[in-house]
Amino acid sequence: MEKTKLKIEELLKKVEESKKGKLDLSSDEDLSVAIMNLVSIEEHFFFSGAKTGNEKYFDLLNQTRQIRKELLAKLVKDTEPGSEIWCISKHLLAASMRLIEVGTKYYQEGKKEEAKDLFSKAYDLWSLFWGLNLKLIDIGKVKKIEENQLNVHDKEKSGFLGKLKEIVKKIAEDFSGIDILINNAGIVRDALLIKMSEEDFQKVIDVNLKGTFNFTKAVLPYLLQKRWGRIVNIASIIGEMGNVGQANYAAAKAGIIAFTKSVAKEVASKNITVNAIAPGFIETPMTEKLSPQIKEKYLSLIPLKRFGFPEEVANVCLFLCSDLASYITGQVIRVDGGLLM
Repeated sequence: MEKTKLKIEELLKKVEESKKGKLDLSSDEDLSVAIMNLVSIEEHFFFSGAKTGNEKYFDLLNQTRQIRKELLAKLVKDTEPGSEIWCISKHLLAASMRLIEVGTKYYQEGKKEEAKDLFSKAYDLWSLFWGLNLKLIDIGKVKKIEENQLNVHDKEKSGFLGKLKEIVKKIAEDFSGIDILINNAGIVRDALLIKMSEEDFQKVIDVNLKGTFNFTKAVLPYLLQKRWGRIVNIASIIGEMGNVGQANYAAAKAGIIAFTKSVAKEVASKNITVNAIAPGFIETPMTEKLSPQIKEKYLSLIPLKRFGFPEEVANVCLFLCSDLASYITGQVIRVDGGLLM
């Protein structure tokens, strides 16, 4: 316990040193703290731009993001930006930094116990980052399930559903229960319907729609037991408006919207809310691959005249999972810059 306390103090010291420009970036640990600060700066640029309407803040956000990606690549090796390990690593550092900042605020307000709890959680997340990138944590099985097994029609306890229940059970044990589920797994297999194979149609339905069903069903018993919970399903405006070459994707996302409304009605009496978010054009590694012509076409249709950021979707998730949204359920919240009105 005392060793952990010293490690937490060491991490907090590194964060303070980084703010004063005293870090040696040749140290991987120090570099990770510098990246944490860059994530925090990205957030500040985002909120400043959103509040003032000054697009220069978004330009600064993009510049900071590029620097952060370059530095993160020095720590998250042998993987592509946007991959599972890359995204998990980024969010572990981001969440760790946010907990440190809130904990510091609590400490200054005299809420020392609350602050210590947040500092401890921040260190746990930072440790997870290193465990993942030093290959001490094997996520191979989780990745395999997400990409290849969400569509398995397996009723045997030893098969996919049995593995899924084991994963959920372990999460509940490690974190003293489950309160929130975000269903965000998704793939695309785009093609005009006349050229779309049955395999590609089914694959998108299995991962995007049935994956949401499988995880919701596995987690729901834990929420029902607590008589409290939050479920957020990531849909898409394509599920509402359709799109050329995405009949499979549109069908899956429309299914998620209908699924959300149905489950919300089933569990509302147990103080469990179920909502969906329908993002529009969001800047991700997947959309970065689109040609400038296609991007320009989409941009011309968006009233806010810019693409969205992943943080803007995440912020809606955060709101829907908080007590501020305790009277909202069965809803579809669009984050699309006004594209679909």
